[in-house]
Amino acid sequence: MEKRDLLLHYDEDLQKIVFYTVSSHEMLEVRAKEFDGAFIDLAELKESSPEVAESKFGSMALSLIDHFSLVKTGIRDYVGLALEAHAEYVASIEAGTSAGNHESEYSLFIEYHARAMQEYSTEYLEKAESFLISSSAGGYEQATEMLNSSWALMKSAVLRRIERAKKA
Repeated sequence: MEKRDLLLHYDEDLQKIVFYTVSSHEMLEVRAKEFDGAFIDLAELKESSPEVAESKFGSMALSLIDHFSLVKTGIRDYVGLALEAHAEYVASIEAGTSAGNHESEYSLFIEYHARAMQEYSTEYLEKAESFLISSSAGGYEQATEMLNSSWALMKSAVLRRIERAKKA
């Protein structure tokens, strides 16, 4: 028997979630092209009761379906819950930064860089750069690698994006 992957498809018109099993080998190219994927560590699920594990899995699947669909499922406000969870995440890394954690500074660099891109904000871009420099100065290796390799290109790309948005 060949290994197969599970593909979920939300048919918004029919309001159905369709489960497909597809060849894992045939999905290699898709998995290589798409983002790294969301995951739940199986060990974490095994530590829970079957009901809790199934609930965690289902909640994550429904949340991802709603996040990327045009017509929401209406089961729960998964987008709102994701925004709340993200706000909690940002608060936790801000607390880490206040405590001098250089990995948290790097995480805030990533957060503010994304905000600068999404909101066309030089203020967020400056904050991102500040956290990147501080994280690197604190010895966080990933920050130093980013600062020395691709930060200049990334920064100029964001600035161009912001300029284009101003002209539009």
